[in-house]
Amino acid sequence: MTRKGFMMSNRALAPKMLALLTLSPLALLAPGQARAADGCQLTSLIVSGISASYDPFDPSPAISPVQISARTSGGDCGGARLQMVLVNSQTSPETGASARLVQGSSAILTNVTIAGQAAPVVQETQAFTANPASLPVGNAGSLAGNATLGMSVREGQVARPGFYSASLQIAAQLVDRNGHVDSQMTVPVLLSLSVIPSMRLVGGNMRLIDLGELTDNKESAQFAFTAYANDDYALVVSSQNGFQIKRRSSPNTPGVRYSPVLANASLSSADSSGAMRAQFAPPLGGIQHHQVSIRVGAVDGLAAGDYSDVMTLQIQPKI
Repeated sequence: MTRKGFMMSNRALAPKMLALLTLSPLALLAPGQARAADGCQLTSLIVSGISASYDPFDPSPAISPVQISARTSGGDCGGARLQMVLVNSQTSPETGASARLVQGSSAILTNVTIAGQAAPVVQETQAFTANPASLPVGNAGSLAGNATLGMSVREGQVARPGFYSASLQIAAQLVDRNGHVDSQMTVPVLLSLSVIPSMRLVGGNMRLIDLGELTDNKESAQFAFTAYANDDYALVVSSQNGFQIKRRSSPNTPGVRYSPVLANASLSSADSSGAMRAQFAPPLGGIQHHQVSIRVGAVDGLAAGDYSDVMTLQIQPKI
């Protein structure tokens, strides 16, 4: 019996980190702020933006939260609490349970937390009407507890590589021990995400195509595999023996030439490295199913025996 084997290997692109941006915090006192009898006032609220990279085919990235710090002045702040919410802005007017980071017409949804509590994006007029995050303010005027801004991204959101962002605001108000609003403040915050090019093949690390007894122009059964990609990609086919299956006991003697066949695309002629390739646009939903087979040429005059080759499939960026 004559056999033909090939190996499929995956090549995931090394993440290319785009420039991560943060926005310098700017504290803006709200007009008409009131001063309570105890004199404790919120004078500044500082929080940097969050930047991270994202691979749509990997589990959700672990994004380290950033600290939120506040300063107060005036009298005794003991018993006071700082309430904070995430509100929309002129550049990101959308509201909802998740922040919407955009690039052109594409978007990625992220879950945002303030002090570990879910922070849906709300309109500024509705900022403190429902469950704002609330943190105690110590006697020295510093925040106590988990004063952080966090962001997480659900996996499987297939988006083209690029920089996605949302310019939002954090609204804060200082409430004294008696429940009176002492002061209010709004600061801008930038959420940004670098979506990296991501490509991989799934279908097994080593698969065998068995041609049985060789005859002229015989074609093997198809082998199915799946490509995952969020950008233009190429399938590259290479061969250990220059697309010949050779007699195992005599690897230096002439073999049987064969051609790889992709069921849904034409392969180019072998390049200077001896590889063939087919180009593809980004698949809908990031997933494209493929099939490959091989077709042998003339086999007359060859000695009997087992003939084999190792054919390798790789996924690469389109060139």
